[in-house]
Amino acid sequence: MDAPSPDSAARAEYPAWRKAWRGFLAFLEIIGLKDESREVDQAAQLARFKLYHTEFRKLLTANNSFLETLAEMDERRTGRGFVDHAYVQRKIVRAVADAHAMVDGLQVVSGGRYPALRDALGRITAELDALCQGDACGGPAALVLDAGDIRASHADLVGGKMSNLGELRNALGLPTPDGFAVTTEAYRLLVEQGGLRSWIQTEHMALDSAEAIASVSAELTEGIRETALPQPLQEALAQALARLTARMGGPVHLAVRSSALGEDSALSFAGQFKSLLNVAPEELPGAYREVAASLYSPEAIHYRRGFA
Repeated sequence: MDAPSPDSAARAEYPAWRKAWRGFLAFLEIIGLKDESREVDQAAQLARFKLYHTEFRKLLTANNSFLETLAEMDERRTGRGFVDHAYVQRKIVRAVADAHAMVDGLQVVSGGRYPALRDALGRITAELDALCQGDACGGPAALVLDAGDIRASHADLVGGKMSNLGELRNALGLPTPDGFAVTTEAYRLLVEQGGLRSWIQTEHMALDSAEAIASVSAELTEGIRETALPQPLQEALAQALARLTARMGGPVHLAVRSSALGEDSALSFAGQFKSLLNVAPEELPGAYREVAASLYSPEAIHYRRGFA
């Protein structure tokens, strides 16, 4: 029997990790992070890699938000919630914003290889704007809604409890407490401008067991408590508080409570989120963060996992 040639023996012993490394280097060259034809600038490559990583995370975040919007609209379409023209308009605005964010991220990561995407998305956006037939498609949803402006159709913005109160107050004329609701759009602004959205998703990935809930909950709640409110949200809260003070005829103290999406339907979040009473006006921003952070209390996470 002939002995194997030196070349075939070397190939047989060629470590698998070397093959994987060569494949990885080929991938880097394809996306522009490695170019054998010119002198390597490691600092520039690292900066580009960080940029691509950031944009890719933004792309994934926008994609997740887009899919959440589609899933919610499909659920409403099958009769599991109130749907009107205003609701559809708000969801179109959200979906289009996410689609633009995805296209922008893809353009950065790909080095501008798909310029036609922006033109195509522009045409689709124009068609959707025409279908909206109103000013509601011209901008984002409100950050704060006064009690006198809330109806059942705002359930996706203020949750089931507050939308039902608004319907009782404004459709039936029944007495309800005055106040205002901080919307889901405000929460979205908080987590996105605070750089929390991707971090929250990453932390949720660590929920691989019931034992991990306590530590993940502590990380998430503390992160939200320490995040500064975006300036537009600070201004919206101050303006809403001023309007309430004028309606009440003097300074007020507040009850800051949650109104969860899907509440008062097949789901119940009673007792899971914080309620803060006798809150002074100057304490409102911190109280809002505290209630928002309770979305990730151990009890709330356990409850949501039960319906996952």
